[in-house]
Amino acid sequence: MVKAKEFWDYLCNELDYRFFSGVPCEGLKPLYDTMSVDFMYYVPAVNERVALGMSSGAQLAGAKSAILIDIDNIYTVYNSLFNFTNVYKIPVLIIAYKNKGSKINIGMPHKEMSEIRFKPGLKKFIETMETEEIPGVFVIKEGILE
Repeated sequence: MVKAKEFWDYLCNELDYRFFSGVPCEGLKPLYDTMSVDFMYYVPAVNERVALGMSSGAQLAGAKSAILIDIDNIYTVYNSLFNFTNVYKIPVLIIAYKNKGSKINIGMPHKEMSEIRFKPGLKKFIETMETEEIPGVFVIKEGILE
């Protein structure tokens, strides 16, 4: 198990992510419960496209940003990810929750979080996103986060 506070500490304090948006998702509740205004900004969104728009804008303004999403809703932002973020080269991080019944067939760069080595895996994944200037989906499977 990975503690949500440890996840935020690494993502925000070590990797410099500061802006987050999303539609609350029950599976990511530990992340929502441990958010801190001391080192991050979170703006709730009415839908996933709005969250992607806000995070893309923050990224264009110079803040590393991410959206929080349920993997089952990834297709609501799929076209926007490719049409907008690829044209403007915006490496928005998508933190997606996947329950045991969900399937990952998204046709875009993604990495599943490992509870043993989540830090090096996340860092390398983000480095690839930034180098290639593409968005990517970091998947947190059910039962990994506490």
